[in-house]
Amino acid sequence: MTKLNYYINLSSENEKITLRSAQSIDKTWSFRHEFLKTIRGFFLMSAQSRIKNDHHNNSSKMVK
Repeated sequence: MTKLNYYINLSSENEKITLRSAQSIDKTWSFRHEFLKTIRGFFLMSAQSRIKNDHHNNSSKMVK
């Protein structure tokens, strides 16, 4: 086997591997994206409620 054939073989193997890993990364990525969206939504909700509570606490302090 010549060097050229060896490299061609190697690159086609790598392409198959890359394709396979790209597909699995795609799945992982979409899952992670959903996961992050959920977490971000949760954090936003808790942050908003915290801000509301702070507002409430501050206004009650000012009244006193």
